[in-house]
Amino acid sequence: MSFLNFFFIYILVWWISLFVVLPMGVETNTKPEKGMDTGAPQKASMKRKLVINSVLALVISVVISLVVYVFGAQIENYYLQTVEV
Repeated sequence: MSFLNFFFIYILVWWISLFVVLPMGVETNTKPEKGMDTGAPQKASMKRKLVINSVLALVISVVISLVVYVFGAQIENYYLQTVEV
């Protein structure tokens, strides 16, 4: 697996895991001021969430890369086996 393949896997995993990490630890404002949304978080903690997300995506990408490297899993092989008649 080339570095470019790993990079694209990392980017895809990063975006998917971002939506898992974003709602973690959100505390909504119990008494919002006038004009504020009741569902808005008190503290967004975006830096912490982005760091957690980046590390999580890196771990998942490494696991995916190891599975592909060790087992030689290639999407093309599965696709060709199911299409051949």
